Amino acid sequence: MKKSLLLFAIMGMFLIGCQNSKDMGIVGPDNSATLNGKSISFLKLPANLNPSKSLSKRDPFLVTPKDGGIINYHNSYMSDYGIVHIDVQIKFDRNSVSDSMIVSVGLDQDELSGDISLDFSPSPVTFLIPAKLEMTVRGLDPASLPANASNLILVCNGQVDNPNYFEVMQCRSINMNRRDGQIQVVDGLIPHFSRFGWTTKDD
Repeated sequence: MKKSLLLFAIMGMFLIGCQNSKDMGIVGPDNSATLNGKSISFLKLPANLNPSKSLSKRDPFLVTPKDGGIINYHNSYMSDYGIVHIDVQIKFDRNSVSDSMIVSVGLDQDELSGDISLDFSPSPVTFLIPAKLEMTVRGLDPASLPANASNLILVCNGQVDNPNYFEVMQCRSINMNRRDGQIQVVDGLIPHFSRFGWTTKDD
């Protein structure tokens, strides 16, 4: 009980006293993101029939060197194609970080793009062991997806000091069910606090 109270007190102090000065907005649809020197756009989310429902909710999670941590993000909304479900899990193994930190996940309102943000830490961080991203999105417009799953790729920001520079994210697998408007990534490796997004590659 004392341990739990201490944990909540520490988190409260971190959240009240500290904010991430490097937290920037998600890259927009202006093709300002680049991959291999070429402009890219992220896949679109179906229009939200309730625009006041935000996808940018953030719940802070504690990650420690001893225990690692798991960040869970779940959201859904109604579109013309039915309910869109978004499930994100980011797992930190033990010894992934050298200092305890408070982190959170957010998603863009219009594009399949999100970020893992630093809410509190003694200094900017590159993870000692990459964090693992699991993400499933259901209820997308099938016409927004490529004909072949092999053309669907997940990218992440490859340079801490350049938010528009993206690289292909290493993943165990990327799966797509075009008929049901579903995509999924298994064990996408995130090397540092970063933006990530779904896009397509040239044939």
